[in-house]
Amino acid sequence: MDNEATAVINNGDNTDTHLQPNISTDNGSRRSSRIGSARSGRSKAASVREATAIDGSNERKPSANGVTSPKPDITTNGDRQHSAVVRSKPASPAVPIFDTPSGEYDDDNINQEDGHVKSEIDSILEYIHKLVTLPGLEENMWTDEIHGRIRDYLNDPDHRIMCFYIDRVLGLSVEYGVPTNPFSHLVFFMKNQSIRIFDKEQFIHEVQYGNFGGKHFSSLLRLMSGLYAPLFFGNKMWPDSIKNDFASQLHRFLATLTDIRWRMEGITKLYIPKEGLDIPVEQAAKDKELVQRLESAMVHWCRQLKDVSHSQDASIVDENSGPLEEIEFWKARSQDLLGISQQLDQQSIKQITQILKIAKSSYLSQFLKLADQLQANTKRADNNLSFLLALKDPCHELADAKPNEIARILPKMISLIRVIWINSEFYNRPEMLTALFRKLSNEVIRRCTAAVDLDKIFDGNIISSQKTLNECIECCQQWQEIYNNVCKLLFSQFFGFK
Repeated sequence: MDNEATAVINNGDNTDTHLQPNISTDNGSRRSSRIGSARSGRSKAASVREATAIDGSNERKPSANGVTSPKPDITTNGDRQHSAVVRSKPASPAVPIFDTPSGEYDDDNINQEDGHVKSEIDSILEYIHKLVTLPGLEENMWTDEIHGRIRDYLNDPDHRIMCFYIDRVLGLSVEYGVPTNPFSHLVFFMKNQSIRIFDKEQFIHEVQYGNFGGKHFSSLLRLMSGLYAPLFFGNKMWPDSIKNDFASQLHRFLATLTDIRWRMEGITKLYIPKEGLDIPVEQAAKDKELVQRLESAMVHWCRQLKDVSHSQDASIVDENSGPLEEIEFWKARSQDLLGISQQLDQQSIKQITQILKIAKSSYLSQFLKLADQLQANTKRADNNLSFLLALKDPCHELADAKPNEIARILPKMISLIRVIWINSEFYNRPEMLTALFRKLSNEVIRRCTAAVDLDKIFDGNIISSQKTLNECIECCQQWQEIYNNVCKLLFSQFFGFK
């Protein structure tokens, strides 16, 4: 059956609807081309002349494959020839047309939504706007340059990562990788593969996103331990050799990352592998590869416990700290040791210990020995803190005192130190008392140093500066005298010397 030629039909409502020809095949099926947009600004008669040949001939000849194609009609107007089917440049389309070539992104691809026309790229931009939540982000920071970089990311398969952050100078910034500039918060997008993104649905399925807060190690640890580690450890498709090697490296990385993340806050955190805890201990002990990975975790625990034990005298080595720093040191140490003790009481660590006991691991005895030492160190830290807290109020008073006020505070503090020396179970060693008096001397020097104003001296304020310097010298002499008198008194009481 013959096809109708391209025609313009007047609907009687001043709208000319332009229809493309239908092409018939030899099996009687039709293949329709898409409907074009309404043409405006042209007369109906001109449209009819374009659509209908002057000579009335519009015959079609079948092709070699049996497909009948329309024969274009040619009319002569002077020395010019015009095709019967003339496609003029369309005005604004009433019906959007999607015709995106493979591998290219067309920003003119649009769909009709909620009564107004919106491009697919705008849909993705709006979606990204909602996902990017950064402290200090304002709407006016979404500039054309930012939108352009987003478009480049969607259109370029080589750009797999896109990161948003707030720069102190430039405001909202976009990088196709991890930023080298310092930032407090970051939102990232990552394509699953090197592809172009054409619409919102594809974006949702092919792009992952997330954010890092101000504590980057904390965010990374939470992401690895909460999302990726369970996926890797639960994978059943890998060969055993590859899985065992990868699991060992991942455990080592998570143990180091856990240690670094919590050490920044002065806390010792033991990394506990989640692998092998869901099976009976007898069955787990028979898995040699699993036992080796659990032994690696225990070796890391032993190293952490040794570091904690060696740091118990760190306050003695620090020669510039004062008595308040000594109190804070033992307070933090007491809390840290208590936290480790609570971790050692967790069922997961007990289960790992039981697995290695059944497997007759050589690392277990050292770990149990260090765990016992930890309990003794915890008791010592609690005892030291309880006695040192008696010095807290006088130390605060000393920290706010002027040089001419220090002498009246020192006798009280020396008396309290004497009480600690006599009654404390652990703070009665000579090196501990020497360190405590050294810290008290450091605080006296601090107060005198803070009172001396070099700017006043060089500005010529001689009288007031000289008075302050004399007060500082007198303060140090009084401190020496008080200390020597107390020493003589103690020697006379304990050894009968005068």
